[in-house]
Formats: sequence, C-alpha cells, structure tokens
Amino acid sequence: MKKNIIILVISLNLITVSLDIKAQCCPYINSVRIQPENPIEGEEIKVITNITTPSLGKEISTSFYWQNDTVFITGCWWNGIFTSPKGFMNSFNIGKLNSGNFVIHFTAFEDSGVDSCGAGRFQIRVMNFTVGIIGTQINHYKTSYTLYPNPFRSEFFLTTTNIDNIKILDHCGRILESIEVNGEEKTVLNPSNLKCGSYYIHLSKENTIIYRERLIKL
Repeated sequence: MKKNIIILVISLNLITVSLDIKAQCCPYINSVRIQPENPIEGEEIKVITNITTPSLGKEISTSFYWQNDTVFITGCWWNGIFTSPKGFMNSFNIGKLNSGNFVIHFTAFEDSGVDSCGAGRFQIRVMNFTVGIIGTQINHYKTSYTLYPNPFRSEFFLTTTNIDNIKILDHCGRILESIEVNGEEKTVLNPSNLKCGSYYIHLSKENTIIYRERLIKL
C-alpha cells in the first residue's frame, strides 16, 4: 500500500511538471534585425533572428520567401521537455535590393514533434526597413563630400566637411580600412591592399554613418 502511494505521488508530480512545461509559451522572439543596419542598394542584406525556447528545445526547420515587398520568414522549434531555456540565432541572406521600403514578417512556430513541423502555437514579429540610394545622406549632420576619381587605380582623393572617420568595407560588411581624418578637408587614400573589385566607403561623424558610397578599384 505504501509503495502504491509513493508511485501515485511521483506520477502526480510528473503530471504537474508536464502541465507546467506545456503551459509555457511557444518560441519567444527576442529580436529581428537586419545587417547592415542602414542598407543601400547593391549591398547584401541579412535578416538575423533570435528566439528562445522554454525547455531546451530543438530547431526543426526555417525558410523564407518573398511576396511583393515583404519577406516572409518561418521557423519551427520543438520546445523540449526540460525546464531550462535555450536560445537560437539564425541568419537569412535575402540578397541585394533596389532602393525602397520593405517589410520583414517573421513567424516562430512551436511543435510537439521532434522532427516534424505542424501548426502549433506561434509568435509573430513584423518590422519595416528602408534600402537607401547610393550616395545619399542618411543622417542630418551638415556635411558634404567629393570623392574622385571613382573608379580608381592606385589612389583617390576625398574632400569632406564635418567628417571624422572614413571606412572601406567589402560586400560582407567587413572593415578593410579605417582612417581618422580629424577635421581634415582633403584626404589622399591609397588602399594598396585592395584587389580589383567593388567596395563601399562609409563616412562617419561621432560614430554615426553620414554617407555610404560605392567604391570601385580597377
């Protein structure tokens, strides 16, 4: 009789834990962001999602597709059976876009199966972003610049006002050169380490990007 009572208590505890886990919500969307943060036409754009499952879950599948100006991203996660959260970060390369306004529609589904994705509970996050035109000012500092020649072979000249940093980046957003100009109005740049190809130049003021421009080395 005593053994039966112990078994019954253990069974009730397991049921309680199971109900507590089931009561926890679907994958929680922590954030959805784009990289680079202020894209311009011609740049590769990535959408980075960050979600948390409540119970040491598992990623089942992720995918995305375009419909007009909206990219629909869908992910499916198994929530798990242990009461410990687990985070998942995913990156989706949505390609190069023309200038304009776009929407990201991200849905994170929960599923009770480990290897299949059905229509369980879900959360949705929607965000808007804008792809700018090359050479346009993206902040409201009173600045101007002249870059020549572009394309260039060995060196180019940059005449600026109210700029304190120049960066040259590749198409993946990696910084290849970073130059402090300290208020100088004319700068000669000779990035000898660059191979022939297309790059981006960022002009900044107080750690804020003012201009983005495409740079071509012949």
